[in-house]
Amino acid sequence: MSLALPENLTDTVITVRHLADRDAAAFAAGTTDAAVRRFAHLPTPHYTAETVREQIRGVIADGLRDGNLAVLAPSPTRPTTASSARSPSSTSTAPQPKSASG
Repeated sequence: MSLALPENLTDTVITVRHLADRDAAAFAAGTTDAAVRRFAHLPTPHYTAETVREQIRGVIADGLRDGNLAVLAPSPTRPTTASSARSPSSTSTAPQPKSASG
């Protein structure tokens, strides 16, 4: 199942958009957070901005296209960690950091 979403979905409070290269450094940094390491699906032991960019173009793009992966990126103006959610049937190995609060 493929789920085609617009580049940005927004109301006046939350914007949901595709993960982009500009998110790579923050995403990689977020994977060092203790709560992220504890609760997220992180198949790779160490992430760099470059490895995240490769995943954005590879396994993340594949999972989004196939409809078995959702990756949410925070607004660049918000100091939060990127969050992700996987469908139960997902087999992608993309990192899945979550904020400690949710």
